[in-house]
Amino acid sequence: MKLTALLLAAALLVAPVSTAPAHASETSAGGEICMFQAPTGAERLGHHWGHVGWAYRWANGNKWDFGATERAGDVWNANGTFSQMLDRFRIPRSATGHQYYRYYKCGYTTLALQSAAFRMRAQLDTEDYHVRYNNCLTRSLMIFKAYDDNGELDDLGDGSDTSPNWFFDTMQGFGDRHDL
Repeated sequence: MKLTALLLAAALLVAPVSTAPAHASETSAGGEICMFQAPTGAERLGHHWGHVGWAYRWANGNKWDFGATERAGDVWNANGTFSQMLDRFRIPRSATGHQYYRYYKCGYTTLALQSAAFRMRAQLDTEDYHVRYNNCLTRSLMIFKAYDDNGELDDLGDGSDTSPNWFFDTMQGFGDRHDL
């Protein structure tokens, strides 16, 4: 009996201990999310309601997933370094050739569940667009909340019936606004 316990204890001492998360893309270490603003987006009745895009940092800290729902049937996403992400949001998106996205804000999260955010984005890409409750802002917030699902982002709300410009200008918990 003592020999069995001794062998078991020795095996446990030399056995490799995995410190890797269950999925390589997930970690309990903090993450980072960014929202990008196109203040002249979604013009309606002579008013610019605004438009937003989203981004989240990979758990390894080197790459980002980012994209936006531009309008019904116009969804894009990409991945790259922080610099590549900023360059992509700087690309003009109108016939005038003017820069569409102008600003961004970033915030830190407790979790970085990249695979959950990816699954949420993929699911949202298949859903019907609705200007009031399934749009650029609501989808960005759903992706953020999937990325960090511990409830700390619940104060952001769901973005329904909210102007993206108003939301971006007043959101709490993100850092300062930066020019692109």
